[in-house]
Amino acid sequence: MNNKPEKEILGEFIHENAELEQLEEIVDEFNIFNALNIVNNEVRHSNFLSWLMSPNESHGLGDYFLTSFLKKMSSKASSLGIEEPSVFDIDSWNFDDADILREWKNIDILIKCDNQKFICVVNKIYSKEHSEQLQRYKDIIKKEYPDYKKFFVYLTIEGDIPSDSEYLPLSYNDIVPLIEHLIKSKKNKLSSEILSFISHYKDMLRRYVMKDSEIQEICRKIYKRHKKALDLIFEYKPDKLLEIHDCLVEIIQKDPNLILDDSSKSYIRFIPKNLDFIPKKGNGCILLPYKEFLKIVV
Repeated sequence: MNNKPEKEILGEFIHENAELEQLEEIVDEFNIFNALNIVNNEVRHSNFLSWLMSPNESHGLGDYFLTSFLKKMSSKASSLGIEEPSVFDIDSWNFDDADILREWKNIDILIKCDNQKFICVVNKIYSKEHSEQLQRYKDIIKKEYPDYKKFFVYLTIEGDIPSDSEYLPLSYNDIVPLIEHLIKSKKNKLSSEILSFISHYKDMLRRYVMKDSEIQEICRKIYKRHKKALDLIFEYKPDKLLEIHDCLVEIIQKDPNLILDDSSKSYIRFIPKNLDFIPKKGNGCILLPYKEFLKIVV
């Protein structure tokens, strides 16, 4: 049985901890998406993907990423018995006329190609789907575009199985290889700014978003090896709610016009001195006729 002193346990945790140093190195490395605090912002992810898909956007890739994405979806569709459009169809199509729409009728990303009479719905979900939203979006598309070939895509972090069987499940494990191949194939044709921007997005997905991301794996190793030290740190971590409570109490106590009443970490009771004459009734209740209250507040 290990009965090491707490100080020794903490010392072992911080001394020559290779995984901790590796984690700090990753976290400290600049990433524009992490710096802007949009790693878990679903809207920003949709904006970036729609930008990358659009043939006429400023990235200079044309329809390269869009074609790669749709080929991936066609391959998934084929494995589920959906034969059209095929990979060969998509490879032969010209997507110069493609419209990439955001939030059209609340659909996250809508890919519309009128020349090919093709439409693709991409619904990105960070939380669980609700209120039969997939069915609603599918019904809208089938009503608006009855003669179009269609893909319905359900994009989640881990590739969750959609409630509607007509949707193709997609995860970020599918998206990242497409971006990595794009970077490898087009790095000599992209400007340094665009290449850096796309690379930052790819790195952000790998480190923070994907299941079994690099950071998740390192954190699991650290916790497994240093469980006692980390549990001790969690036990004594700063309590933000208590810090806010102490700060507010100090403000009230310093204000000569306020009287501090009973308080706890979750609530603080106080009263202005000019209301201290109000008679109390019951436990903590104040009884004040409405007319008297109006005289005070007016």
